[in-house]
Amino acid sequence: MKNIDPSTSSVEEHKKESEEEGVLLVTEKDLKGGNIDTNAKVSKDLTAFDALVAVCHVAYKNLKKEKRDEKQKKDAILPGVSEYELKKNLYLRQDSALKRSYAQCKSDSGLKEEEKPSCGLGPLLADLPLKVRERIASMEGKDVELVVEKQLYPTDMNDTNSRLSIPVRQVIAKNFLKDEEKRALVDGDCLKVKILEPSLEMVSDMNLKQWNMFKEKGNVSSSYVFITHWNSLRRRNHLRLFDRVQVWSFRVENDLYFALVKVDGEGGEQGNCSSGSNAGAATTS
Repeated sequence: MKNIDPSTSSVEEHKKESEEEGVLLVTEKDLKGGNIDTNAKVSKDLTAFDALVAVCHVAYKNLKKEKRDEKQKKDAILPGVSEYELKKNLYLRQDSALKRSYAQCKSDSGLKEEEKPSCGLGPLLADLPLKVRERIASMEGKDVELVVEKQLYPTDMNDTNSRLSIPVRQVIAKNFLKDEEKRALVDGDCLKVKILEPSLEMVSDMNLKQWNMFKEKGNVSSSYVFITHWNSLRRRNHLRLFDRVQVWSFRVENDLYFALVKVDGEGGEQGNCSSGSNAGAATTS
């Protein structure tokens, strides 16, 4: 056992070293805080074992407090969603999405490039960046979900089209819409939503619609599309052809918001199996 200098500075120094090594050090100050008489002598009424139990009790209370403080710090990043749960849910959805992509890849050879699911592993879906989480938290956002990750295709960048499309088959979070919102889209109505832009400085008004395209064999290809002000949003945020973006959904009270996040990396040439995930946009107030 180490002999520790009882001076305050030395005790604090040893305590810091112990914490860095993952060891919880109980100091005299901790014992006094637990109403333990540090000057008591071992006797019939106070055995050495009793003293050890008392020290362990204080150490256990300190450990619980430390764990509670750590959890509060993590939960403060995004109210109601712990960092662990956020990553766990993201990776579960990511794994499921990749499996669907591989299963669909061969059968989708007749689709346009922007409608194909991702055939290659490519970069794994990134976690929601801390700055975006903090921005959403400042808006009191909740129920954050990754809707899609995609590259921006020529159809997304065309001035005449003026829309960002998300093929329904590529959506990761299947329940980001409420039942009544799904029915409204199926009936051809628009949903008025807000988009937090990649710059995090603006929240834009946007309309969300569902477009259904009927194929020659009678199949229907459905996409969610963000329309109204899309061209100005992409120019304002310097989005380029084949940039990779993510669309996250969240709720502010009951209102539907989206966050458009540009994934780190340069836009690139499109390969045969380039990531064909889809993206959405978002804004903040």
